[in-house]
Amino acid sequence: MATDDRAFWIRSSTLPATYQGQRGASKRRPALTTASWVGIALLIAIVGFVVAGPFLWTASPIDQNASAKLLGPSLEHPFGTDRYGRDLLARAMIGGRWTLGAAGSICLGVSVLAMLTGAIAARAHPWIDFLLCRVTESLLVIPQLVIALGLASILGPSLRNLIFALILTVWPWYALTYRTIFRQAYAEPWIESAAAMGNTPLRILVRHVLPTVVGPVAVLMSVCFGFAILNVTALSFLGLGMQPPTPEWGAMIDDARPYFQLAPMQMIVPGICIAATVLAANLTGDALRDAFDPRV
Repeated sequence: MATDDRAFWIRSSTLPATYQGQRGASKRRPALTTASWVGIALLIAIVGFVVAGPFLWTASPIDQNASAKLLGPSLEHPFGTDRYGRDLLARAMIGGRWTLGAAGSICLGVSVLAMLTGAIAARAHPWIDFLLCRVTESLLVIPQLVIALGLASILGPSLRNLIFALILTVWPWYALTYRTIFRQAYAEPWIESAAAMGNTPLRILVRHVLPTVVGPVAVLMSVCFGFAILNVTALSFLGLGMQPPTPEWGAMIDDARPYFQLAPMQMIVPGICIAATVLAANLTGDALRDAFDPRV
């Protein structure tokens, strides 16, 4: 009998009957709520808007037109134009690519750093665990946005530097949570059985632990994504993100401030895009939480 088969047999046979019943019942999960479906549909629509939209609406987001400044919505410009006569629909689409791409990069970088820290702390010597926890907690004392603002200012205004600064400042907020998740996963009886069968720590982590933590990780990443959207747009609003003339949602709001009364669509369009994306990320996170909740 192969090692994995024996580990599976021991894992299944040693679980309490009540827990085995819960595992069987978990296959019949309740349907997602209406809000969850709305969040998933909204997120898909936003991703389609920024990815496929520029192929359907081919207006340039950077070409200026002095004779079409601050126009309202029309057939030629469905969302109107900005102070340079640039099409707001095209700028919202391209700006969304940069905003979502930056948020996705931050979410991925934060998750990798936090998961590595959490996995090491969960299995390392108690002194190493103690040291990692104290270092992480010390980083949480200083407000995250203040550190990111300082780092982005020192490194210089660019979207790449902004992403780097936010990854370095956000990951401690998730590291302790990932530590708890990994400690709970390693305490499961089938993990102990796999270790007793002679599996290496790396094999146990890849084949047994990571599949166990997929649900909580997916939920945390969805929360991190919405949080990253807010941080990227906030710092871009301050001029530390994407630089003109390339559009980005936060920078578009900053550019529209002096003209809000004359052309409110300049600020309303990127503002709605940001709010809808964060709402979609949060509702999708709720859907993932319900889908992976072991209590149902």
